[in-house]
Amino acid sequence: MADPLLKRMWDRIKPPPAPPRPDWERPLWIQIWDALKPPPPVSVPPEIQRRRRRILVSAGIAVVITGIVTAAYAYIYSAPARAEAAFQQGTRLAATGDNARAVDHFSRAISIRPGWAEAYFLRGSAYRNVNQTDHAVRDIEQALRLNPNLADAHAMLGSILLGQNDLQRAVSEFSAALVIGPNENAYYQRGQVYEALGDHPKAIQDYNAAIALLPNAPYVYRARASAELNLRDRDSAERDRSLADAIEHRSNEAGSRR
Repeated sequence: MADPLLKRMWDRIKPPPAPPRPDWERPLWIQIWDALKPPPPVSVPPEIQRRRRRILVSAGIAVVITGIVTAAYAYIYSAPARAEAAFQQGTRLAATGDNARAVDHFSRAISIRPGWAEAYFLRGSAYRNVNQTDHAVRDIEQALRLNPNLADAHAMLGSILLGQNDLQRAVSEFSAALVIGPNENAYYQRGQVYEALGDHPKAIQDYNAAIALLPNAPYVYRARASAELNLRDRDSAERDRSLADAIEHRSNEAGSRR
């Protein structure tokens, strides 16, 4: 009974509660904190939390996929430019005699653009220059499958076949090159094949055609002189050897003046 009595007495005599202090009396740092502090956390039901997580994950996946697709499209779109750059670099390296590195660049161009006949042909030429004849033949034949109208490819294949003593196929390839267009090298080399086959009149016809296109090539005159000797035409052979000597003499004089 004493405790309730004391409580009632205290309630009668205790001072009233202090009125709240106005804002201007509160410390500045408390006022700043009250203005900036985050609101109390709101309780979110678990199902809504799971839904939000699914939305965030889906959005993240969509962003990643979009980035991958964009990068892939840009890479594919740049393929022609990358193939052309590799091809041009291979051409420059081959021109300087760096055929091994040229092969690598032509291979890169082909991997990007597999149907590029000229790239196969030039890679075949580079392979030939490093004495990888089998690779050269495969590439040149592939170039001709893709584009049968590459006269230089026919002529190069004919030259390789001539070196392998496959004379009939060599004649066919030089003839295919000449069907596409006149070419002094193809005429000269087919003349060499005819010489090897013992058909000296046909060889002379081809040398005549080569000289008509390139009249200052001493090696063609000497080749024709050899065919003429085989036909026992010594006067014509001597005349052609003299012409070859005169061309070389003029060329040497011009070189010494420079």
